[in-house]
Amino acid sequence: MRVIKKLMLSMMAFILLCFTWPVLPIHAAGQMVFEGVPSVEMRPETEGNQLVKPDVAKVVCSDPTTEASSPSCPVIKWGDLTYWIYSDKDNNFVFYVAVYNQKGALINHKIFSGARYIKEITVDGSSERVTLKGQGNQIVQVTFDQLKEITYTPEWISALLIVRLG
Repeated sequence: MRVIKKLMLSMMAFILLCFTWPVLPIHAAGQMVFEGVPSVEMRPETEGNQLVKPDVAKVVCSDPTTEASSPSCPVIKWGDLTYWIYSDKDNNFVFYVAVYNQKGALINHKIFSGARYIKEITVDGSSERVTLKGQGNQIVQVTFDQLKEITYTPEWISALLIVRLG
């Protein structure tokens, strides 16, 4: 029975890795490719609504000056990756930063506390920080390294790969 359990866990980890690996932008040497500095683009809110997103997240974008609902949302572009900024369905002061590959497949997401209802994103290449500005001009700072970390293999797959099989 123990051997069967080990075999099943190994097979599950292998299958998950096979299906997830193609969505990550991997360089030939096996390293993630992050060239240059992220940029900011405006995308239609409807595009964000069509994407698969975390279950507790919703698309809410605001006009930078009036804070009224906006039909377009700022997103972060970094190479082939697009980072959408979602709000919490329960209106908590958190942003869900979700990263998608060039085909629109969700790779992973991370929660950042401190603001809601994204209205503006600025990028500072010298300090390697992205500032997410939300309702009431509340801000959340995200480093380039944090953006990279979100892009790596989701935690639940990593956990499966390091499960002790003994």
